[in-house]
Amino acid sequence: MENKFTIIITEDSAEISRQDIQVLSDYGIVTSYSGKDGVELLEKIEATQPDIVLMDMFMTRMDGVGVLRALSRKQLEKKPLVFVYSTFDS
Repeated sequence: MENKFTIIITEDSAEISRQDIQVLSDYGIVTSYSGKDGVELLEKIEATQPDIVLMDMFMTRMDGVGVLRALSRKQLEKKPLVFVYSTFDS
C-alpha cells in the first residue's frame, strides 16, 4: 500500500494550476484547500488532521500567528507541520 500524506493550502483552488495539482497527486499528496480565513482553516485542520498546512500569514478573522497559537492549545491526534508564507505589495 502506498503511503499518502495530506496537505491543506490556504489558496483558492483557482489560484493553483491543474498542473500543480497533478504534480502533487503524482507524489501521493492528497490536497485540499481552505479560503484565506484563519477560523475556517483551524476548523478544517481539526476536522481532517492533515500532515502539512501551508498557510498565508495574513488571513481574515484570524491571522497565521493566531492559528499557530490555537493549534498549540488543541489536543489533536497529530499536529501538522505548518509552513507560513506571506507577500506584501505597497
